[in-house]
Amino acid sequence: MVANDVINTKIDISNFHPILQELIRVQSTKLNGTRYHPMFLRWAISVYCKSGQAGYNTIKEIVRLPSISILKSYINECEQKTGWQNKIVDQLLSNLIINKIWGYGRIGFFSHDSFKIQKGLLWNQRRNCYVGYLDFENEIQEFQEFAHECQHEMELTPIEKISISNSCKYNLFTQVHQFMWHSITHNFAFPISYYGINTITAHNLNTIIFDLAARLECIGIKTIGSICDGAGENRTHIKSFDWYASKWTSGDIVEVNFSKDKKSFYAAKIIECNLEKTIFTVIPLENNDSGIFNVERTFIRSPMPPKLE
Repeated sequence: MVANDVINTKIDISNFHPILQELIRVQSTKLNGTRYHPMFLRWAISVYCKSGQAGYNTIKEIVRLPSISILKSYINECEQKTGWQNKIVDQLLSNLIINKIWGYGRIGFFSHDSFKIQKGLLWNQRRNCYVGYLDFENEIQEFQEFAHECQHEMELTPIEKISISNSCKYNLFTQVHQFMWHSITHNFAFPISYYGINTITAHNLNTIIFDLAARLECIGIKTIGSICDGAGENRTHIKSFDWYASKWTSGDIVEVNFSKDKKSFYAAKIIECNLEKTIFTVIPLENNDSGIFNVERTFIRSPMPPKLE
């Protein structure tokens, strides 16, 4: 009767505790196909872990709760390690066969992104995504603290963010950088690997992407590109993602636009460069007395071929 009154808006439950609101809503829905709110799932997992299977089933006799099999799909644990894992090969090939993906379907691209590690992250293994946070104590308080933290980060100026970042000395990884492989012809995506990081450079990204692409090539899976968001390290990675810059080393001859107008290029020799190969130290060949210059990759090109006579 209470559930029906709630459905017909005869009883206002907006002032009730959020968990109680969701519990009432669940009782008023159909038995099959019930969709649970992440916060409610978190609370149900907390109850299950504290009371055990017998206690949880006893509560289920009184009120409708998610089945234990549903809870286990969220808290299922398996051994995970950062970086490339050989077991990924069998899992990926098995999934391709199950989905009947052959030929051009095994040509694809990477997508990659970093996300912050938060305490008690709740993972939906079936849908392969994160849905919330899990902790067995002070759930509402931690939700509020996390909301305040996000609001504070949004209000900070870029300079303040850099200052805070530089002042923190991390002993543990604070982010995870995840790589997914996608087929270009099918709606198929598979997690390839992840890496624990604090920050990641364009050089690291280039190295990881080429390494993963080479490993997949060995099992007949081709990778033709990658997509990412507009984070600073990704923009630098894209700018440095060219075959010329990746091959340039100390002693190579290139042409440099010293005036940075992209009109006049002069021959110069590379002395050194940074790991990301975005900044090169060069010395002009025509006037060695002019000293050395630090030049951005944008203003360097390979030597033009000689004119045919």
